[in-house]
Amino acid sequence: MRRLGSLVAPAKRCQTPRVAGPCSRPVRIAIVDPEGRERSVTLKNGDVGPVTVGRAPENDIQLISPYISRRHAQIWPHDDGVYFEDLDSTSGSYMGGARVDSAVLGPGRTLHLGSPDGLPLTVEDLRAKAPASKPTRTEVLRVADIQESLYLTGKETSPNVTTGRRRTAREQRIEERLRALITLTGQLLEVRDLNTLADAVLERVFELLPVDRGMILIGGDDGLEPRVWGVQGQLGRSQPTLLGPLGLDAAEGQAAPFKKPELPFVPISTVTNRVFEEGVGLLSLDATSDERLEGSKSVVLQAVRSIMAAPISSAKRVYGVLYVDTHRSLRKEDEDALDWLVAAGRQAGMVLDNITLLEQQRTMMESMMRGLAASVDARDGMTAGHSARVAHYCVGTAQQLGMSVDEQYTIYYAGLLHDYGKIGVDDAVLKKPARLTPEEYKHIQLHPKFTFDILSKIDFPPHLENLPLMAASHHERWDGLGYPWGLAGEEIPVEGRIMAIADVYDSLTRKRHYRDPMPLDEVLTHLEEGRDTRFDPRVLDAFFAYHEQELAMREQRRRLKRQRHSSDSQLRAASEPTHAGLPAATLLSDSELAAVPGDSGAPDEELTTVRVDGRQGGEA
Repeated sequence: MRRLGSLVAPAKRCQTPRVAGPCSRPVRIAIVDPEGRERSVTLKNGDVGPVTVGRAPENDIQLISPYISRRHAQIWPHDDGVYFEDLDSTSGSYMGGARVDSAVLGPGRTLHLGSPDGLPLTVEDLRAKAPASKPTRTEVLRVADIQESLYLTGKETSPNVTTGRRRTAREQRIEERLRALITLTGQLLEVRDLNTLADAVLERVFELLPVDRGMILIGGDDGLEPRVWGVQGQLGRSQPTLLGPLGLDAAEGQAAPFKKPELPFVPISTVTNRVFEEGVGLLSLDATSDERLEGSKSVVLQAVRSIMAAPISSAKRVYGVLYVDTHRSLRKEDEDALDWLVAAGRQAGMVLDNITLLEQQRTMMESMMRGLAASVDARDGMTAGHSARVAHYCVGTAQQLGMSVDEQYTIYYAGLLHDYGKIGVDDAVLKKPARLTPEEYKHIQLHPKFTFDILSKIDFPPHLENLPLMAASHHERWDGLGYPWGLAGEEIPVEGRIMAIADVYDSLTRKRHYRDPMPLDEVLTHLEEGRDTRFDPRVLDAFFAYHEQELAMREQRRRLKRQRHSSDSQLRAASEPTHAGLPAATLLSDSELAAVPGDSGAPDEELTTVRVDGRQGGEA
């Protein structure tokens, strides 16, 4: 039996199995599809069946639903109506709430496909009085199964030009779109982040399809979130390419909420939600006449006429939705555009599998690095949080220098690990509450070399292969008088030159065993005095710019908070009772001490998370 071109088609004649003979009483088999439309086939006198039902296009009744198998069931003529046989479908067929493998259905009997309350299948006796006519639904919405896209299956291709037959306009269009899909697939092979992926897909959509607007939506904790959109080919995105290095609100120590983007248009949620939840492609040639969209105010307010949407998915999961629409009605001839959109969404989904895997690997590597940094911090509570702060200052300075996102992540990692070599320094020297002797100073000067030796034993990925040298060069000087190698000028990796400034700044602005924090203006003066001798002048200018934009206000808030906490502690101590006539000591409990930022030894709460290009690292 051929695939139905309309809602009703006659059954074909074929060899009848042992179930029953030719149809002796005309019956109508009707199934209500997920769209609420009635799909039906008529068995007339003499027809032998079977009528096939399933998700694949070759079935007599095609039902696009994740709960319907490709070949779900078949139906034969029977003296009492029809004989229904389930073809070992995954989700099953049900009568009265119980799963059945087969059943005889007389006129008026109902069976459900896919679940006990799934798609209803009923049988009508055509000899009985015809029921009152029901209002017909407009056939304007096409549902596409991902597995059946002609661009993915290759079931339909352009003819060989050597045959001499002139290609039709449709064949030429399919060939053009197939070439575009191949080009897009090659382009996506090099993509390593979601924004680049979304840009590439949407740009190709605007080049190829007759649409006005498009959007990439990705599933998140709050549902589908817009990531990239375009109107008349002009693209926008939900987040800037580079975010600040600190993704936290310094005053509260909480993640700074990102403002929801101002979208140039709103996609039709009725369509996007179904595509995302069921993993099917949808096409509405005339949204204003589509009964499935009659409750959508957005269709009317935005003057939307035609809509297409496809899942961004792989064999593993549905990641999001590729949505496009237009203010003019698409033609029936444009239906194969949905097949192309579905194919593009599948290619993007497979690339997202790789991006997700890379992100998981990156997260694992970052957690390892933070663990290594924490192991050094654990040796000395006074300097805990130093490596995390230095890493953040490095990212901020790198952004001022215009370094790429990958370079910013590299220097972030190097900053986390720059003092790891201190694990080889004696505790007596590391925690000495006084100035170091020359011998002790020589001993502690070994820690950058220890850092290099230890990190060199780690098999970093190619883009991080120079990380040991970067991390170990933070005590090199611009004039060549630094250690451990005495590098000078451009010989020092730029990451090491950045880290040298960040390391000194954090050391001077925080309490140490042998001194209190230096006033901020004196710290900045000290850094300026190192220009052209200790520090690269270009990098120093970048740090000062970052400090003016980010750090100055943060440091001011931190110091005010510390002063308030100190005043509160003194008042509390004065009001407490004394023992044996002695004045009460100004001491804080362990929990109170941990709550004091910076000088308490605990890492500053506003510096525990890094954001670069929308990606967020965890606590350091």
